[in-house]
Amino acid sequence: MNKFSLLFLCVSAGFTPAALNPAYALEPLLYTSKISPSSQVLLREALPAPLESFDVAQTDLNDDGLYEFIVHPKDCASTPDTCSFDILAETGDKMVSLGRIQARDIAIDSDKKFGVRSLRAFDNPRNDYSFSLYVWDAARSRYMIEGQDHARK
Repeated sequence: MNKFSLLFLCVSAGFTPAALNPAYALEPLLYTSKISPSSQVLLREALPAPLESFDVAQTDLNDDGLYEFIVHPKDCASTPDTCSFDILAETGDKMVSLGRIQARDIAIDSDKKFGVRSLRAFDNPRNDYSFSLYVWDAARSRYMIEGQDHARK
């Protein structure tokens, strides 16, 4: 079967060539969710400044039913530079760091590594499609840039 026959077969069956390409979904971070009082206490203890000076998004990155928090200073939107985004997780009576990402914005990727959703960090002000992919490094229990030398400490 040549490629024209395959194309005819796909079109007649209701498939278009575009349907053969996978689609990737990104989930934007919502910084407007209500955070529980107990999580607020732990965030206040973990952050270097008052909680009110940060935007906080809660999301479940590993589908365990517990929220992880992505935090950045509120003045990020007004700066031309990148900002620090801290990824924090609640473990009992404290917050632990899952990584820090320098970026202009972050979105949650649909792909997973070791059961944890990847993060896309956008840092190019002239190209909305330019990003660095941060994936979960299970051995280090933190987010790392995909392809980064994970053996280095």
